[in-house]
Amino acid sequence: MASFREQFGLEYLDVEPKQGEDKPATAPATAAMDDALIAYGRLVLDALNKSPNKTRQILDLAPEVRVRIDTLLRLEDYLVTKGYVEKAKEDPLGNDAIRLTPQGEKLLS
Repeated sequence: MASFREQFGLEYLDVEPKQGEDKPATAPATAAMDDALIAYGRLVLDALNKSPNKTRQILDLAPEVRVRIDTLLRLEDYLVTKGYVEKAKEDPLGNDAIRLTPQGEKLLS
């Protein structure tokens, strides 16, 4: 799968240090990109927050948040990596059930 940077054309946000400079530990562009992805993922987090047990299957979420399934799968991976959602049940065909975590709930407040 292509990364979010490649899929959304965000490679330009990678900040290269000028000659003789050290690259900062956390590039401002990386933080900005994370903010953009979290804002994009907000639709998913809101839908999960309104769901029973704060859990939904990916294929049920796609039409509600109006996101293509291939994009939603990458977004799921990103949100799981950040700890905002967790896989409640993994499906061999990709229709995982994901659950909003307490960290994801804090993000919504």
